[in-house]
Parts: sequence; C-alpha cells; structure tokens
Amino acid sequence: MLPYEALDFELPPAPVAVIAGWGRWLDTSRDPPEDIVEAAAAPIVRGEQYRVAPRSVAAVFVQATHTEPTPEVADADIANPASA
Repeated sequence: MLPYEALDFELPPAPVAVIAGWGRWLDTSRDPPEDIVEAAAAPIVRGEQYRVAPRSVAAVFVQATHTEPTPEVADADIANPASA
C-alpha cells in the first residue's frame, strides 16, 4: 500500500425494514457545497463499499425510513454513537 492512496471501506448491511440506506454526510475530497451536507439532503451511498480519496475524511450514516426509532436502532446508536 502506498502512503497516500484511496481506500475502499466495506459498509455493513443495514436492516432493510428500518433503514433507507447509507447516506454520505461528509467527504473532504469533494468540492463545496458537496463536501458537507445537511443530513436530510445527504445522497444515498450505492453499493457495499465507500471509497475515500487520499488525504481525505469521509463520514456516512444510516438513514431511517421513519422518525420513531425502534429499540434495536436506539440501542445501536447508544452503543456506538459514531455510527449515527
């Protein structure tokens, strides 16, 4: 691996009944205003991987299909707030 190269990160599968998919909130390799977006406007990440460009930071989150969290989703958010 070269010191500065793009990396592909595996996205864990999201529960189909609860989650709309992964959304891209932040990606510093993109030009403004695409680099940081409001959660409601976050584009859906297609596929099972997300490529992060060299010397960049990216953050993705799962997008719920409804506003009332189920106990499964609420517990996951508490256990790992960075995944929200």
